[in-house]
Amino acid sequence: MSKNKGHRLPDDFELTTKRALEASKRGLDPQETFEGFCDYWRSLPGQKACKLDWDATWRNRCRDLALRLKPWERPQAKPSADLVDIAAIAALEARRASMSIGEFRLHNEGESASDYRRAQDDYHTKKFERPRVFKVVR
Repeated sequence: MSKNKGHRLPDDFELTTKRALEASKRGLDPQETFEGFCDYWRSLPGQKACKLDWDATWRNRCRDLALRLKPWERPQAKPSADLVDIAAIAALEARRASMSIGEFRLHNEGESASDYRRAQDDYHTKKFERPRVFKVVR
């Protein structure tokens, strides 16, 4: 067959592990989806049933069916490592924003642990005066 010319769904087109994973990761039943896919494309007449890449057609069909699922039927995405890191950074930033500047002091690389503890103790034992408020008179 020519590379530029499409062909009908082959008889040996089977539900492979790769195709089943494509369907199941989108919350679809692989066997049921595959049977519907094959029935549709084998029964369709004419040029409309000729495709260049049947694996791409399978992936598109899985995506289309997944979009039709109701939100509670969709699989919950597992957070990737990048998302977990972003969540940890956001939690750290929120914690830092809720504290005063002296309370949130990062340990510098060249600083020993005893220097860090001493600085923390100094901060907590000092009495800070409340800043004076000045009125601007015109």
